[in-house]
Amino acid sequence: MEKKGNEARFGIMPNCNHCYCLECLRKWRKAKQFEHKIVRACPECRVTSDYICPSKYWIDTKEEKERLLSNYRMELQKKQCRYFDLGKGECPFGNKCFYRHEDAKGNHVDVGPPEAQKRRLVRDAAADVIGDADTIEMQRILLTDFLQIRLESGELGAGTAVGEILDMLDLFSDESDDEW
Repeated sequence: MEKKGNEARFGIMPNCNHCYCLECLRKWRKAKQFEHKIVRACPECRVTSDYICPSKYWIDTKEEKERLLSNYRMELQKKQCRYFDLGKGECPFGNKCFYRHEDAKGNHVDVGPPEAQKRRLVRDAAADVIGDADTIEMQRILLTDFLQIRLESGELGAGTAVGEILDMLDLFSDESDDEW
């Protein structure tokens, strides 16, 4: 409330009613020491919100909030997606992106679902380098997603013991037993 000018904006989270300034929420979301899932959630209640809506005013009621978020998405829809760039690029957010995706002729383009997250591994000078590349891009599969898919497909079976799943987690752990 004490902030002045452009800094005096609230960050409205669609799935949470806690009050934070926009800049504080942006700093929280840039935090590197926490998992992606944590920083995409409210710092207080940990309810995940995919985006933050900037607002000069704090919204109290559910109706006001729904109207604000709807207007925010409609305003973004008026702008071209900078990632898609009239069909010259690719939008990493896919059909979850709020911006407009049009080709050079002005036709709406269905960009499909978001692409799988990728992680860039940077190899240090002491590490072995595979080929001539200093970086390797690889598709990132979170272990929890892997286990969830296996459980849903029945590959782990409904009767799979928690101990078996924990044993699988140990296989992928970076920590040695000494650190536990």
